[in-house]
Amino acid sequence: MATKTHWRKYDKTEFLGAVDLDEMTPSEIIATIEKVEWKEAKVRGAKGMFRIATFRENIKPMIINVENGKILQSFVGGSKHLEDWVNIPVQIYIKENVRMGSETMDALRFRPNKPQLQKVDNTGALKILNACTSLEDLQREYLAFSKPIQADKEVRELKDDLKARFTKEMQERVEFLNSQPA
Repeated sequence: MATKTHWRKYDKTEFLGAVDLDEMTPSEIIATIEKVEWKEAKVRGAKGMFRIATFRENIKPMIINVENGKILQSFVGGSKHLEDWVNIPVQIYIKENVRMGSETMDALRFRPNKPQLQKVDNTGALKILNACTSLEDLQREYLAFSKPIQADKEVRELKDDLKARFTKEMQERVEFLNSQPA
């Protein structure tokens, strides 16, 4: 059977929309909101201020409407502050026939229950990072990891610690070399 093309597939959009999920299999995704910010953006030709979520995973940012905002608020113990809406796993699905003004369309919604994230096996990644001896090694190895491994808290913390250590060691070497007589 031939694959059919969604009529909005070729629209250039900066933000995640129903058309993006419609193209995926499965058409629901679990992602982790890294942060939500209130900022200016152009959406459907109109400039305005919006709540915009960015994700750890490699997917487009998403405009957070009131319905999805209430779900996020419930996931963080009722906090109404965007600054508290960080590192939140969500399951995104397409809700059909949603009224938006005078139009009816498909829209993205969060499932009302926080999804259970499967723990990634980070043991290999941690060993690889611990074997790095320079910033160049660290960057090369970290960027070679899959997005779920990169998003793992232990992996990110170790990467950040090693980066700080290698940067400090490099600065100390430069200072030592600069202190030597020419």
